[in-house]
Amino acid sequence: MGEEMGKRRISLRSTMIISYMLMIITFSTIICLVFLSWRVSAKNIITKIVEDSSEEIIYKIERIFQASLARNNANHSLIENKMVDLEDKKKREMFFAGGIKLYDEEVYSFSYGTENGEYYGARRNEKNKIEIMENNADTNGKTRYYATATDLTAGEFIIETEKFDCRTRDWYKIAKEKGKTVVSPIYKHYEMDDLAISIASPIVNRNGALQGVMGTHIPLSNIDNHLKEIVKDKRTAVYIVEKGSGELVANSMGRSNFKTLDKDIIKRVTIEEIDNKSIREAFQANKKNSETNFIIETENDILHIKLAEYKTEGLDWLIITAIPESQFTVEIMRSVHFLIFLAILALIISLLIYWKSSAKILEPINNLINATEKFSRGDFLQRTVVFKNDEIGKLLTAFNKMAEELYILINGLEERVKKRTIDLEKTNLELNAAKLKADNSSQAKSEFLAFMSHDMKTPLTIISAYGQELKDEKIGELNPDQAERVDNILYASNQLTSIVENLLDFSKLEAEGKSSLLLGEVDVSVLAAEVANGMSSIYLRKNLRMITSIADTNLIIADRRMVKCVMQNLLNNAIKCSNYGDKVHFNVASTYEPVEGVLIEVADYGIGIPKNMQELIFNPFFQVNVALQHEQSGSGLGLAVVKKIVEAHCGKITVISDEGRGAKFIVFLPSYPEFDDAVL
Repeated sequence: MGEEMGKRRISLRSTMIISYMLMIITFSTIICLVFLSWRVSAKNIITKIVEDSSEEIIYKIERIFQASLARNNANHSLIENKMVDLEDKKKREMFFAGGIKLYDEEVYSFSYGTENGEYYGARRNEKNKIEIMENNADTNGKTRYYATATDLTAGEFIIETEKFDCRTRDWYKIAKEKGKTVVSPIYKHYEMDDLAISIASPIVNRNGALQGVMGTHIPLSNIDNHLKEIVKDKRTAVYIVEKGSGELVANSMGRSNFKTLDKDIIKRVTIEEIDNKSIREAFQANKKNSETNFIIETENDILHIKLAEYKTEGLDWLIITAIPESQFTVEIMRSVHFLIFLAILALIISLLIYWKSSAKILEPINNLINATEKFSRGDFLQRTVVFKNDEIGKLLTAFNKMAEELYILINGLEERVKKRTIDLEKTNLELNAAKLKADNSSQAKSEFLAFMSHDMKTPLTIISAYGQELKDEKIGELNPDQAERVDNILYASNQLTSIVENLLDFSKLEAEGKSSLLLGEVDVSVLAAEVANGMSSIYLRKNLRMITSIADTNLIIADRRMVKCVMQNLLNNAIKCSNYGDKVHFNVASTYEPVEGVLIEVADYGIGIPKNMQELIFNPFFQVNVALQHEQSGSGLGLAVVKKIVEAHCGKITVISDEGRGAKFIVFLPSYPEFDDAVL
């Protein structure tokens, strides 16, 4: 007993568990440390970038408005104190042309409108060239633009616009109303397809009477451009919105901040209309609790959002900056590389531990492998040496016992194997002969049906043609009795033609399978209407009501004639199973379950199909009507042909029925069957 305990020491399972536990603990610790380090680093970097971007945007906006305001105030003083003689055309032109040069490029125009409707100023055109504006009695209320000469006076005439009254503009009216320098509400620029904002100052005389309003006009698209420039290398989204209304002022995403409803009517776009759901949520949260920093998890990313307020005279804006965490791949890759290094180091350490512990385990296993290889090569006397009384020792002992038993069995096994081999070969020969006989029989049957059906089709066509001529009274006028007999002839020939076509289709599908299909695009709804119209006379003859529900369907890839055959056979089957005066429902519609395709349903209220016959009805020549001794019967091929056609199109046919309660056949045809290359 003591000797066995000495052999046992520690089990193989315990050794493996200890080794792998050490490896898992090492890897888990490293992964946690690296992940925590990366999260802290990424969060700090993103927070810093968001803060810097917001501060840079606020600084840029502040610089634009403060510089424009200072320049506007200086020009206001020059005009109000009569230091510029605006009555002198040349001096006026030089004042405005020289003044616009001093403004930053964000300013589009600098102008002065008077209380009597005159309007003067200068602007930068699309090529950043300065043009002088003039609107007075001489221009008949229209604004004329002139190129600037070298002496800053009006040069070559450029263009004349429609009539324009500065007194109707928002910037003029608010400055007049407030009686001081103001920043106007955002408005639609009357010339450009853009929103604009103006710094407007009223000009009064010594008696305090209003003489006019001077304005500095800034298109908001210029702010858009600045936002794009600031964030161009940062994959950052920036929106500036009016805090109260949420209407867009500017954005870095290249989308319009307004929609034009009519020539002079616009609708401002709000933050609620943008695609970024996370930014919308951050804006709503800010309105509720004034929170300014958000970290929002989206489906594919984590978004860091900051809302900063910019508020000055007449302006109350929110600057929303959003940065996705995924852009910091450089930091992530550094962390990943560090993680890989630590993982490799941990793996090496774990492998060393595993190698030391497994060396003692592998020796008896190698001995067992050598013994089994020799045993498999025919050395049935080969046995293993048992080193320990552990799990591997038990395995070696079991192998020795098994080898001994096999040695005893193998001696008498060869004769039995030879006998069983002979018996199996004989059985295989018999099975192959039977299969060949069955294949020949099936081929002969298919060829017979095809030849017979083909030979019958020609005389049937002639009978139908002569019958139609009789019905159309091309040969002579028919009395009612003769007309009825001719209708019977046509009905019978059509029924027989249908049987022959079913025979031909069945034999062709059985012989050639899917390769017999003539594929093309098929509009099933149009085809269904054609079938319903063509069979309406047969239903009237049988005093049956066909109720159709045919919806527009998607085009499918199919054999048009074969799909038509499916509908005709299902409707013919409904005739045979229905009673006098019954209704038959014929429905066609598109479906997307399980895949895109078309559903064809035919439901009757006739004799129904017993549960035990519902698998048999699709067998060739099986007739439910005969089995139930119903007065009407057919060839028994219609439903068999339907199933062959449906399965050839990778579709499915289902029957729902109870005996005496009618039957519903549901056919599903996929829009794009998965045919083999040979079929296509």
